[in-house]
Amino acid sequence: MLKRSASFLTIISIMFISSNFAFGQSKTDWTTVERSLNQEVAVKTSGGTIYGIIKSADANGLVLQMAGKKTLTQEEKTVSRNDIKQIRRALLFVNDRNTAKGALIGAGIGALAMGIPAVVQTEDEFGSGDPLAGAGFFLGAIGGAAIGGVAGFFIKKKHKKRDLIYKK
Repeated sequence: MLKRSASFLTIISIMFISSNFAFGQSKTDWTTVERSLNQEVAVKTSGGTIYGIIKSADANGLVLQMAGKKTLTQEEKTVSRNDIKQIRRALLFVNDRNTAKGALIGAGIGALAMGIPAVVQTEDEFGSGDPLAGAGFFLGAIGGAAIGGVAGFFIKKKHKKRDLIYKK
């Protein structure tokens, strides 16, 4: 059994490593960034993430046309190559609603908020609090999902990150 597990893990590891060589190029290659002119990107720096379109790139850094919340601005920003942690392709102005994500987060928080007090409830004249634990988790999850789904409906994601093209 141990031999099978070890050989299975070895085969999976070799496949994973070879797929990275076959399908992906080095993510530390700056020439990929230099060839990505006029592409929408998300640039992660120590100061945060900047969204925009690459206008020019050379060995020292790149110039981005900045993306605002609703449109591209006329502002251009020069980012030094030393300040860049990673660059990803991006989709600008997506306006996706986060309803499902909000519902999932709300369900988890609601289940914990109502389930934990039911679990730790001490014995009283009605017996132990164990039967209420399942109901607390369930009702908390339903209520939290409803509140989180409504909150997620009103929160829009402005831009979306995609595949990684450069990493320091």
